[in-house]
Amino acid sequence: MYKYLEHEADMGIYAQAESWPEVFSEGARAVFSLMFKIDGRQQTTDGRKIAIEVKADNIDGLFVEWINELLAQKDINSMVFFKFKIDKINQADKEYELIGNVQGIPVSQYKGEIKVEVKAATYSGLKCGRKNDKYFCQCIVDI
Repeated sequence: MYKYLEHEADMGIYAQAESWPEVFSEGARAVFSLMFKIDGRQQTTDGRKIAIEVKADNIDGLFVEWINELLAQKDINSMVFFKFKIDKINQADKEYELIGNVQGIPVSQYKGEIKVEVKAATYSGLKCGRKNDKYFCQCIVDI
């Protein structure tokens, strides 16, 4: 589950799920749904996979690094991502590491609506934790 949060100039995202990997996937889905109409593609389209690895000092920072790496890979590879898979999130020696992959198609093959451009996830409004036996992350994205 993801939702959007009101913000003066940018947009807030909030992702909630049963585990950290699911929260990170939902956060990515929230960001890419801001930019593209991706809902129907999740089950119907196979695309190119790109491996993603990011590290950070804490889980909050890992969320921002994950989103920003996806945005970078979108631009580097000129792709629209619609599947987000986290293989694992590890914590070792005060450092968090995420290993996963994304799947998508080239922007040139995308036939859906292009909405707004998300430039980056920010540390503004960043918060990750547990609430009512669910995990969540939220942050402001620069549009």
